[in-house]
Amino acid sequence: MSTTIPGVLRSAVLSGLLLAPPLVAQDRDALPATPNCSSCAEWNVPHAPVKLFGNSYYVGTNGLSALLVTSPDGHVLIDGALPESAPLIGRNIEALGFRLRDVKLILNSHAHNDHAGGIAWLAARSGATVAAMPASARWMERGNSTADDPQFGLNAPFPAVARVRVIADGEVVRVGRLALTAHRTGGHTPGGTTWTWRSCEGAVCKDIVYADSQSPIAADDFRYSSNTRYPGAVADFRRAHTLFETLPCDILVMPHPAAAQLWERVAKGSVDDPQACRRLAVTSRMALDNRLATEAASPPVPPAAEAWWRHVQVLAHDSLKGRDTGSPGHESAARYVAQQFAAAGLTPGGTDGWFQRVDFVEVRLEAARVALAMREGSGAWTPLTVGRDLRLAPRPSTADVEAPLVFAGYGLSLPQAGVDELAGLDLKGKIVVHVNGVPKGLSAPLQAHGTRSRWAAMQRAGAVGIIAIGGGGAWSEAGGTGGAAVALADTMLDDTRGQRLNGTLNPALAARLFAGTRMQWDSIAARVARGEKLPTGALDVSLRATLPTVRRALTSPNVVGVLPGTDPVLRNEVVVYTAHTDHTGTFKGPALTGDSVFNGAMDNASGAATLIETAKLVAKRGGNKRTLAFVGVTAEEKGLLGSRYFAAHPSLRNGTIVANLNTDMFLPLIPLKGVFAYGYEESELADDLDAVTKARGLAVFPDPEPEQNRFVRSDQYSFIRQGIPALAFKVGYLVGTPEEKTWQNWVRDHYHKLTDDVTQPVDFATAAAFNELYADLAIRVANRAKRPAWRTNSFFASPVP
Repeated sequence: MSTTIPGVLRSAVLSGLLLAPPLVAQDRDALPATPNCSSCAEWNVPHAPVKLFGNSYYVGTNGLSALLVTSPDGHVLIDGALPESAPLIGRNIEALGFRLRDVKLILNSHAHNDHAGGIAWLAARSGATVAAMPASARWMERGNSTADDPQFGLNAPFPAVARVRVIADGEVVRVGRLALTAHRTGGHTPGGTTWTWRSCEGAVCKDIVYADSQSPIAADDFRYSSNTRYPGAVADFRRAHTLFETLPCDILVMPHPAAAQLWERVAKGSVDDPQACRRLAVTSRMALDNRLATEAASPPVPPAAEAWWRHVQVLAHDSLKGRDTGSPGHESAARYVAQQFAAAGLTPGGTDGWFQRVDFVEVRLEAARVALAMREGSGAWTPLTVGRDLRLAPRPSTADVEAPLVFAGYGLSLPQAGVDELAGLDLKGKIVVHVNGVPKGLSAPLQAHGTRSRWAAMQRAGAVGIIAIGGGGAWSEAGGTGGAAVALADTMLDDTRGQRLNGTLNPALAARLFAGTRMQWDSIAARVARGEKLPTGALDVSLRATLPTVRRALTSPNVVGVLPGTDPVLRNEVVVYTAHTDHTGTFKGPALTGDSVFNGAMDNASGAATLIETAKLVAKRGGNKRTLAFVGVTAEEKGLLGSRYFAAHPSLRNGTIVANLNTDMFLPLIPLKGVFAYGYEESELADDLDAVTKARGLAVFPDPEPEQNRFVRSDQYSFIRQGIPALAFKVGYLVGTPEEKTWQNWVRDHYHKLTDDVTQPVDFATAAAFNELYADLAIRVANRAKRPAWRTNSFFASPVP
């Protein structure tokens, strides 16, 4: 006999109206949503209760199952879905005409947040006993899984259950005349449990199976084929597959209803499927075999890199939504780093415990109201098209402007190095035009600093705006109004203050700027290509811009942990270790691949993981004479803003910062033969680095791409600006080697792309060795006889603007 659902009733089920409890605007039982869970909102969509057969009902949400088995003696509830699902389950039970307080026993499939999260709430309001297999009982009483969970670290904690009755494999649990049998079907988790019972309508009875999840999903540091955390996982899966081949099974439901095609069967009018359990055995066996084959084809994570890789997995997880500055995902990342600092034995060094809150302002241009026009000589104003002619970038000082243009060559002001292209120019009230590039003869650090500090010098000379002439290649009109820009709310630290206009000019328009002057654009472009000195002077062109903006305030934390020094004198000197914890968020356009998260595994979950592991290694070794501060900085991707704030306003209660070591996207992709050290030529920190690399048989390689300005593109530059010697590091290579190709291919294919995730190849031996090297350097700098000094010939020996 088939369990059928009449057509009218079926329509009601599909429209979500069948026995649906009323949804009110303000529910006194509403619980907060699980934070940073990309699927939870979809899973938690309400669904009307559905009668499966006889005394068995589906009372869960649209994406998470909960089953109610009823009797006059009391009811049994299986699973509680998410914490925020519990009130929905309670209302579904009441909508069927039953009372929540008549639920006498609550059972569980497996104790993850999405299946056990609501149990504490439901047990408290019903007074029911909670029962589970030993591992699940232990997790529920703890409110989280432990290291024997294949998905350890990937699932959110949940409200703990005060007391859980432990049951055994094969045990029959009873409530009055109800009898349900527990079958241990581990693999997905050690405590995985399948429940079976018979439901009857008159003389017709059916075997119902609530099968636990059988998917071999795991964190990337867990290998089913070889692990010490849950060594019996594969055997548990195999036993479960055999069980499902033989179980009496008329109706199959699973913790995720979609896994058993429940809604498809409801739509067809019958939930019966006598072959479902056998199909589950086949598909689950195939999934496990595929997983094992994949593991066999990829090397395991060596023990020395396991903890580092686990940090990367957590910080680069989809649920953190790319860790954008000010987002809930970044807040979760910051909390995780703080927890790891605490586990390492550090002490809080922020202004609010572990955290130094940093205030920001986000600025957007109102694209529909932006207007641009250019006047050549004394002619009429000619409209320009945003995007086609000029791309704009909003700034906190963005405002309407009308001003003449002045050409300043490369726009560099480095008088100490004999380069000052602003000298002799009248910039007061002007918009400065420059080309992107640098002349030959400047060191890599000076090239980097000169380009980074362009606007500061222009602003001091009275300029009100800046326009760069775009480089070669195809011109893109995309992003004509620049999206959103984030700046520090502290205007004294805003490197763009006074910048009413920031734009990039289509080079096709460049020749018009120089009409009527002694300068010719073709000649200038040729000189730029040769790295030669450029002419400068006023242009016979003015620009008018209407630039309305929309602003909002946001906040985001730096995370600060401190390891106090042991020397009574040197402990007042602080060495700061930094890595940024933010990334770029999610893709705002159409997700063509189904993936929209910029996970930032290498950039810079890898560096944050190294920061954590360095703290642990150094704390374990001990003996640091100077105080060490480990700082996970925010808003690096917005322009080094978190480190800029910390370097200017250290949250440390005592001491003077004497050095900074920074790790950003160090790229453990190739064998570790040496490192790049940005800033190596500038300070005595190079001596310390030479000593520790030599001791490990490694080299310090020269920067093969000084034009990339990496010296100023990460957080060490914020400390250099304060006159503090600093170094930044990446795994290095020699030009012309296969390692160079691997490195460059990664930059081309993965940098700031959706593919920078935990599926990419990683050289774990390199990661582990780099972490050890970094810890060596930390101890050496902490214990050097004198604080590190700048080289006498360094441009940066004095604080730079």
